[in-house]
Amino acid sequence: MTKAAQISVTCSAGWKRVGISVFTIWAILFGLNTTIPARDLSSTNEAIPSAFGYQRKALALGRGLPQTEAGGGPTHPQSAKDNFLKLIGNPKNNSKKGWTCDLSYDLMLKLGMDPKTTSYEKLFEYIGRHHLGYRIVLLNMPAGQGAGFWGAAVDNGMMPFAPHFNNSKTRYEDPVGIKAAVSVGGGAGANYYSYGPSLEFYDALPKWMSAQNYEDAAESWANQVVATKFTRILDAHPNYNIWDAREHMRQAGSRYAEGWTEQEGFGRVNESVTVTNLLPGAPVEFWAMKSTDNRRVKFTWRNFLQSDFASTVIARKDGRIIYEGADTNFTWVSDVDGEEIFKYWSKNRAGVVSRWETNNMRTIQGLAHLTNQLCLILGAPTAKDSVNLQAHYRFQKSVPLWICDVVFRPGNTNYDGVTNFPSGPVVAVLPDYAAMVSYAIEKKYRMLIVPATVGEQEDLYSFKSEWDRAAAHGIAVVLPHCPTAFPLRVEFAHRESPPRLFSAMVVSGGREANERTYGPGLEFFDAFPAQGTAPVEATPNAGAAYLAVKLAKVMDANTNYNIWDARQHLRQSASYYTKGWTETNGYGRAAEKIEKLDLDIAPPLEIRGVKSSDGKTVALSWENFLQSDFAETVIAKGNGTIIYQGAGTNFIWKSDVTGEEEFHFASKSKAGRLSREESYTVVRVKGLVPF
Repeated sequence: MTKAAQISVTCSAGWKRVGISVFTIWAILFGLNTTIPARDLSSTNEAIPSAFGYQRKALALGRGLPQTEAGGGPTHPQSAKDNFLKLIGNPKNNSKKGWTCDLSYDLMLKLGMDPKTTSYEKLFEYIGRHHLGYRIVLLNMPAGQGAGFWGAAVDNGMMPFAPHFNNSKTRYEDPVGIKAAVSVGGGAGANYYSYGPSLEFYDALPKWMSAQNYEDAAESWANQVVATKFTRILDAHPNYNIWDAREHMRQAGSRYAEGWTEQEGFGRVNESVTVTNLLPGAPVEFWAMKSTDNRRVKFTWRNFLQSDFASTVIARKDGRIIYEGADTNFTWVSDVDGEEIFKYWSKNRAGVVSRWETNNMRTIQGLAHLTNQLCLILGAPTAKDSVNLQAHYRFQKSVPLWICDVVFRPGNTNYDGVTNFPSGPVVAVLPDYAAMVSYAIEKKYRMLIVPATVGEQEDLYSFKSEWDRAAAHGIAVVLPHCPTAFPLRVEFAHRESPPRLFSAMVVSGGREANERTYGPGLEFFDAFPAQGTAPVEATPNAGAAYLAVKLAKVMDANTNYNIWDARQHLRQSASYYTKGWTETNGYGRAAEKIEKLDLDIAPPLEIRGVKSSDGKTVALSWENFLQSDFAETVIAKGNGTIIYQGAGTNFIWKSDVTGEEEFHFASKSKAGRLSREESYTVVRVKGLVPF
């Protein structure tokens, strides 16, 4: 076994022989508070040795004698203490000769605390409150720099030193980067062991401390070497606080001139280097987290509190400053779609800023800034609810900046018992469309996609009142024309329902032309593009999902649109718009590319004319197509005589003819433009007699 491997095994095994449980080790690593906080000892000052005026103490986390290794030798923490004392030239721990080092377990007993129930945070807070003079904390367990209690140490005047990760050439993924603790790798001329975004220095024990006359670079010991260099910097600069000394070490690092890297950090501290211009250090523990709606970024950090610290600054990639101050968190509201890069630095009271390093940057992807980019998939009956997540996948993959949620119906055991849904697509279990639409209205969704399945949902037009209700609240509804993908050529591909164009957009499946079911209620056809080895899918369900994708893109590109404007945009871009609507193809397939259009005014929907039993009147009804530019609906007889104009939705016409009459429906814009005539905008009524 190589020497490095022996060291690695020794460091890994050492903690097992200290008498600390595996769970406790994990608790230390990840900051789990498994103990009961210590009782308040502020009234026991008489039991505490006076520390005022003496600020040259280090603390190693662990227990002293009589605890030993199985063979009788020192434990890992005891070795860390011994190394520190030897390195500073005070092996007997004599306070009259300089820096001293205590073990945390023993100190707790001395202070009247129960080591089994006192958290490290409580100990650090007590040390700070009573000015006990500790300025360094040592922890020599694997990845000790990531422990969750180091914030309490620096907040109380103690700089922590700990291993970066372990004694292997491994990249330790740590997106927060450099943290409150000084993270130390192992190496002499270069870093031998773990590396990554949180590495700050590397070092090794000097040859004179090894019986084999080599520089022992085990990470368990390297952090004590850096800590003793820290003590000498503090001694040489009595005006320094702990952050000043840490920045001094960086500027004295062997890699400082080249700049920080994941592989070497700032290098190995060279004590012979003279630092004449102490710069500010950048913030540590800098974390950037995107919100679940993609519209905000929450930043948190720890200020690098040197003596002349003034502020932390965060800027965008183009240099625009979004934050400057002395707080430790900030939320930025996105004004971009896609990616943004943020840089950060510190500024001192003289206006000097910290040197920018490659780790002083965070990239956030998938940002959005438009409001209400919310789509909801309405759940199919339980036996066929696999289509729910399929629709979600199709939509979300194509427009990732939108949030696409899913509602399931009762009966799916994966979701029935959930009362507080975690982050993810499924947001609720609701019994029917009425409840789902109410949920969408309450939560202010912008679009509904309703997958169709054979059975209850075969005729989605039967739920028209719910789709009307959604549209009335500004929610676009997209429905497949039919749950079955019958080819156009078969006789039963013609469907009488929906009987007319109405509040929801109804979509069949096709590429160049409609390939599936058709009828008087068809508005578009579409197909979901090929994905990898999966071919183009031209079913009505797939077509509806992709039409919804295009609708979302139209809304994003035209933020002034309401849902009716966006719908007309799709029509005008569609492949058959110039030829006019037909039952077979509707308006065709909406364009993939979103271009600026001068919108036409669209004709009314749900147009009907019902003759009275005596033939003397005709009840005319319609639904207004409520574009932003809509003014009124106009109805004219076949000879051009206008019989109605207004914003209502019904009118009784008294017959003045014998036989047949035509009624032509149109919308009028605020500028007086009329919608173009389509075959469905003309109603013919026979068997009339004068009123």
